[in-house]
Amino acid sequence: MQRKTILSQAILSACLILGTSQSFAEDKNDMVAKVNDRTITQTDLADYEKIRSKQGGGNVHPDKQTLVDEMVDRELLFQDAIKKGLDKTPDFTKEMDTLRFNVLAKAAMQDYLKNTPATDEQLKSHYDKVIAKVNFPMEYKARHILVDKEEDAKTIIAELGKGKDFSEIAKAQSKDTASAKEGGDLGWFRAEQMVKEFSEAAAKLEKGKYTLEPVKSQFGFHVLILDDSRKMQPPTFDSVKEKVKGSYQNEQMMNYAADLKKNAKIDIKLPAEPVKEPAKDVAPVEAPKPVEQKPDAPVEQPKK
Repeated sequence: MQRKTILSQAILSACLILGTSQSFAEDKNDMVAKVNDRTITQTDLADYEKIRSKQGGGNVHPDKQTLVDEMVDRELLFQDAIKKGLDKTPDFTKEMDTLRFNVLAKAAMQDYLKNTPATDEQLKSHYDKVIAKVNFPMEYKARHILVDKEEDAKTIIAELGKGKDFSEIAKAQSKDTASAKEGGDLGWFRAEQMVKEFSEAAAKLEKGKYTLEPVKSQFGFHVLILDDSRKMQPPTFDSVKEKVKGSYQNEQMMNYAADLKKNAKIDIKLPAEPVKEPAKDVAPVEAPKPVEQKPDAPVEQPKK
């Protein structure tokens, strides 16, 4: 039962996506199946297999028999629709017109991109332009010592003031065992990657300075030293080249559309929106009259 449900869902999805692509085959050796007078070919099967794989994000790979069963069912649906004259209905005609419109619009875009391919120089220029507009956040490189008690953190700060090595104290006393092994080193981080109290303390420190007061967080009390800070490094051009290409092509499409508009006669007539009537003046609400207090009623004294 479950297999039939999955099969029917796959057939429905494939019908909506693929339409009718099966064809007649002269060469019997190329035939996969024959449904009444129509033949499903090896090419049909290969094309269908590719699209079925894409439906599952590349993680679904039905066996050949399942694929052929689905294609036979699709063919039967197609033949029954033709028999009933569903291809002559207004709904079908309208949908085919929409499909034709979308396919041709997509073809125009693909043809434009094919004939005006982006060069590496253009992509690099586009990358530089985008990167220049990004306000990259600060990154900090710090070490810390984490303890449970504020008194212990103050003692550590005093020891640092006497010249004791920060990393040695971290290895011996920090309860953050992961960073303690590295002398308290947390590496590079952005403000949002740490708890608020920690990030704020790091942002206030000068390079090479440590906190003179314990920093309290949900984890305990921190003593931290700022080793370095910098603006977050942007990704390299090569690492995001494909994304840059997609962004650049979007810009190309906008320019393509703008060029087409220059040579087109466009007359846009939107239906007039109803005019909103101004709010009528509303008579002011009369303020309530104060309640008369009886002479002999005790007046409550304000509490001190």
